[in-house]
Amino acid sequence: MFTDARHDVESLFHIMLLMSARHTIGTPEGEEKPRVLMRGSTGLPYQKWFRERNYGSLGSFKESFFSNMQAIELSPVFEDFRPWLRYLQNRFSKGFKLKPSPSNGEPVPWDDESATAEFNDETLGGYIDYSTILAPLRYVTGQLKRLIIRDPNNPLVPAQSTSASAAQGSD
Repeated sequence: MFTDARHDVESLFHIMLLMSARHTIGTPEGEEKPRVLMRGSTGLPYQKWFRERNYGSLGSFKESFFSNMQAIELSPVFEDFRPWLRYLQNRFSKGFKLKPSPSNGEPVPWDDESATAEFNDETLGGYIDYSTILAPLRYVTGQLKRLIIRDPNNPLVPAQSTSASAAQGSD
């Protein structure tokens, strides 16, 4: 089993999408503090992804989500995530469209060393890397504007907050 930047970023994308589509923030009856809550159980976005037992079909659903740039469904309280998720979806869409695919039972092109040099599967042709997920965070607005972005080279030290980014851009 292997892992690479593309699979990590794709996993984070799906977690963010599903959390912000299928949850809301509210204060349950009898409690004092608001928290993240699952939205009503009927009509949850992306429910077919959870019901599908065949990994091939699930993969097809997710591939279609990227390649067809399907609409992103979000809970209203997480609407500030939309530009970020749309940006990531677009990057994946472009990368997957460039990825060679086998046809008519021919050998998979990226198994050949010369084909691998032509297309970097780990980054989907350069469209996906760790900075792909961090770059849009510098421009979030609304409730997320005070989000702290950590320097990946030194995670204990904040690189800057998004409000600091905005302030620097206005000088």
